Formats: sequence, C-alpha cells, structure tokens
Amino acid sequence: MRPTPRHGGGCAVDVSYVGYPGLICRISLACKKSCHWTWHNALVGGAVYSCRLQQQLFHATVTAGTTYTVLNDFCIAFGVAPVHKPTFYSCMRGEPNVHEGCNAKVVRQSVRYCDLAIDTVMRLGRPVTWMVDGRYDSARSAQHCTVTAIECDTRLVVGVHTLRPKNEGKASNQLEVPAVVRLLRGLLSRGLKIRCVVSDDCAALGPQLERLGIEWQKDCHHKVKNIRKALRKVVTLKVPKKLNNPHQCMSESQFMQFTKQELLDALTDRFGPGSLTTKEERLKKSDFVALVMSKMYPYGTMKNNKSLVVDADGVTELHMHEVGHWFLRASQLCRDEGGDFVTLHNDVMMIADHWAGDHSRCVADRELLCSKAGGPSRLPLYTHDDPVYDIIRQTLGRHCSTTVCSYYTEFRHTSTVETFQGTIIIYAKKALHFEKSYELRLAIAVIRWNNHAWQDPLEYRVGRPSGTSIRPRPSHYRHNRPPTDSWMDRLSTFIFG
Repeated sequence: MRPTPRHGGGCAVDVSYVGYPGLICRISLACKKSCHWTWHNALVGGAVYSCRLQQQLFHATVTAGTTYTVLNDFCIAFGVAPVHKPTFYSCMRGEPNVHEGCNAKVVRQSVRYCDLAIDTVMRLGRPVTWMVDGRYDSARSAQHCTVTAIECDTRLVVGVHTLRPKNEGKASNQLEVPAVVRLLRGLLSRGLKIRCVVSDDCAALGPQLERLGIEWQKDCHHKVKNIRKALRKVVTLKVPKKLNNPHQCMSESQFMQFTKQELLDALTDRFGPGSLTTKEERLKKSDFVALVMSKMYPYGTMKNNKSLVVDADGVTELHMHEVGHWFLRASQLCRDEGGDFVTLHNDVMMIADHWAGDHSRCVADRELLCSKAGGPSRLPLYTHDDPVYDIIRQTLGRHCSTTVCSYYTEFRHTSTVETFQGTIIIYAKKALHFEKSYELRLAIAVIRWNNHAWQDPLEYRVGRPSGTSIRPRPSHYRHNRPPTDSWMDRLSTFIFG
C-alpha cells in the first residue's frame, strides 16, 4: 500500500518499469485508479554514505563536468524533489575519521595514473623533454594557479601542482614559477632524467632551470605572437584598396580582400568549371590565394600594366601573418637540418630582403621559405632605400638575435599542455570558483587525458586545415580504436567497488 500523488490515501501500486539511465534508478509506478507517476533516487532519506545510488548520481554529476546547481535545476525541471545541498557536498568531502568522500578517492586514483605515467616514461631509458605551462582559474582575482608537466613523445601527464594565493601569501601572477620549480623537483626526486623543459617566454624561469641543470627551450608560437606585436608597433600597416573584381589584382594583399567563393568564381569565369580539384578548394585562405595567383599568372610574372616597381599597398596585416609562418618554418628547418642559433637568426632575417625583392638566398631548402611568402614573382613591398626596410631589420634583429634564437632551435611548443587545459575547462570552468571540488575536477581531467594518451592510435587521419591562424591545425590527427571499457566506468568501479 502506498499513497498516490493525485488521489492520496493508500492503494495498491504496481511497478510498470524499472531502469538505470545514467546511473540513476528510475521506477514507473501505476495504481488501479489510472494514476501514473515516476520515482527516481535524486533524493533519498537517511545518511548519504548509506545510499549507494545517490552517491553514484552525485559522482556521475561531477564526472560529466556539471555542478550542484545544474543537477538541482535538472531535477526540478523534471518534477523531482530538489537535491539537498549539504548532502551533496557531504558526499563529495566525506567526514573526517568516519567516511572518505568522493573527492579523496578520485584524487587518490589520479595519483596512481600519474605514477603509472612516470613508470612508462622511465622505461624509455633516456632523458626526456617536458612541456610545462600554467593555468589560472580566472582572468582576474585567480584563486588557483595550476602547473602541468607533459612528456613530449608520449603526451602523458606526469604531474600537476596547484598553488593558491591565500596559502602562499603572493599574488596569483607570481605563483607560476614557484609551482614549476616544486613540480620539477618532485619529478627529479623520483629519479626522472630531464633533458629539456619547454615553456612560454617567462624570464624568471630561466635562472631557476639553470640552477637545476636543465636546458630551456621556449614555445615558438608565443614568440610569433611577440614578433607580430612588435612589428605592428613600429610599422604603419596599410589597408589595401578593395578592387571591383579579382582580375584587377596585382598583389596578394589585394587578393586577400576577396572571399574564397569570389576567387573561385573568377577562376571559373576565366578557365571554365572544374579548374580546381576538391582538395585544392579546401585549402586555407592564404594557400588558396597562392594557388589562384599561380593559375592566373602561370608564367611567374604578374599582369603589371602600370609598370609598378613595388607594391603600392606596402606592408599590410597579411604580412604580419606571413612573418609568423616564416619564423615557424625557419625554426622547423633548423631542427631538421641540425642547425644552430646563427643559422636560425640568418634565416629569419631573410624575410626583410625577401619583402624588398632580393631572392639571392632563396635557394635549396630556403626556396620553401620563399614560396610560402609569395615567391619571387610577387611585387616587392619596398626597396632597400626605403626607411621601412631598416625599421623591419632593426626590429627583427632585436627580437630574433642570436641569443634569443638559441631558445627556438628545436622547434618546440606547448600546444599539448594547452589542449589539456581545455580538458580542465570541461570540469572546472573559469567563470565559476570551485572552492571545495577543484582538486577533484582537476583529478578527473588527468584520468581522462592519460586514459586516451595510453591508447595506441589505429591510424592517423588527414585533417582539413582551416583559417589563417598562426597556430595551424595539424595535418593528421589520431584515430583511436573503440574503447573496450570506459574510464568513467573504471573510476566508478574504483570508488564504489
């Protein structure tokens, strides 16, 4: 006998359905008076640690990256009793000397994953390279500074270290270097041999790594951003005049004013349909423009009815992206050839002469640099007597000196760490402050990342590049086998048995 929500009183009740969607127990009930309703375990009376299903519900909520507020709103929207907030947080934190909460269990499991990652790296039997980067939980008034170390080859997270301003007595922007040093010392104490550390351009980190006897390489993409920022300050960028149709263009900057569809229509008007393959149509904008120019001017010289000596538009925003791609390509070429910082410095400085129309050094492997920046057929942006030439050489010489280039000879980057930080955002969004569950959410991100990094890819599939960002997407991406089990299921089994 059970009271019904519509008629009240006691009557015989039949169970018409029992299910467990998403670790939630859902029961459909019906009485003889045609009254139907649904019950589930969003709220169960009694101590939370004695209710296994409710614990699983709370654990599934955090594992999915949601919060108590979202769970409570979800229950109310479906007409279920709201979740008791003290009960939810009691399940997460537990009770000292009585009951271990979900937070401590998940953190303990993430430590096991990091220990296994360290053992995997040590079995390589050689000094390794770490990518290190910091993350703040907010752009302003950050309450957590988390530093992550990832091995370059295996992409495994071997350690994370979090410092809080209220515990350290320092501002949040002063915690990254101490956190990196503590993390590296902990890894060295485990017997790891660290050959090199890759990080962003943080001047305070250099002396600390020198004391530890570790080589320092810097992220190339951060350097590209600084070079572009410096050139924008000293060079007045011109805006190319928009022409009526692509057939009147005589420079890359003019072609870039048109969309890919407009350029494709111009090629169709001149050469008929089918002038480009499907693969060529999918090229990113800068490569697509170079392809269009090669088809419209196939003999190496552009149509120049006005007999121009230099490009009237001069240095534009397009060339700021170009200098970034030039630096990345030069750094990659230095790594492949085993060059030194002098070679890299000379290759980077070549772009000033390239823009002036001097292609005497664009030979052999350096011809690839030239082709990525318009090739020899492009109109010069200025002459050697132009003041802009001296300004660009002085700026590049200051930001890409031989001393500076010594940190970029291996073409390293921290993009893998930044991708992992994107995984952290799934569980700990920067718009919210997780005072009680930050360590738990960070631990779940580590477990998820290492679980995927340990998988051997079935194949590497070709990706489709898009955009003109200084951080181009990789040409290939990992395609893993379908997992035989889920990391969420294993974590749930570890916690609940």
